[in-house]
Amino acid sequence: MYDLPSDILEHIFQFFKVQDCLNIVARVCRRFYKIVNDSGALWRSLKTDAEFDVDSFELVIVNHAKHFRDLALQFSQKRVRYNSPAMHIENTLALCKNLRHLDLSYNTSITTIEFLSEINCLTSLILTGCTSIEPNNTMNCLKYNGSCLKVLNISHCQFGDEHIASLINVVVKNLTSLELFHAESTALFSIDNAREILETRDLKELALSPNWGPPPIWADFLEEYQHVNFGEHFKAHLERIKLANFFIF
Repeated sequence: MYDLPSDILEHIFQFFKVQDCLNIVARVCRRFYKIVNDSGALWRSLKTDAEFDVDSFELVIVNHAKHFRDLALQFSQKRVRYNSPAMHIENTLALCKNLRHLDLSYNTSITTIEFLSEINCLTSLILTGCTSIEPNNTMNCLKYNGSCLKVLNISHCQFGDEHIASLINVVVKNLTSLELFHAESTALFSIDNAREILETRDLKELALSPNWGPPPIWADFLEEYQHVNFGEHFKAHLERIKLANFFIF
């Protein structure tokens, strides 16, 4: 195996998990170490919910930022945040200029998404549970940097009813490529809110938390847009019709 050309070894190493490449393959010999750390192909996709320390964050994320196409950097990352210069995580994400998919689910160390201005081809952004990002920051950044997004998930973020109008305005006017939009467990959306979105965006999937209007009205709405895949909160709301003590006046 040691006699194989480097490009063949690089192809073989792509079948290993990144953690295994770092912790096992790279420790076999200097040649393997160099291939693992220098190969762009090995670092195109990284999905991890590991809590990095400063050294491992530097080794895995900072050193390979330019190679990432698909990156999931989930959960708090507090050790990096509190032991690094301010905005270190966000500044590192700004180096990931080739990203197409970014999943920051429940990453509570992220306080801004201004780094989006450095990523021109991002098509999928998952911010589920990113509760440290102010809604106005999210909307302002998406307003100017979200035209390529096809997937946006802001469920369980800090949006309230007072943000609905501005959020819908961004979705309708600025997110021109959007196909999937999730905003469950944020604010409560009315039928008019949902209709405004679907009348201007040809969505394949819409997941919102509906307000507690009469379920039959929502049932008619979902029937009207039956080509759209609606989220679990819509479906749970409609289950009220099946309750034994539910009356339609």
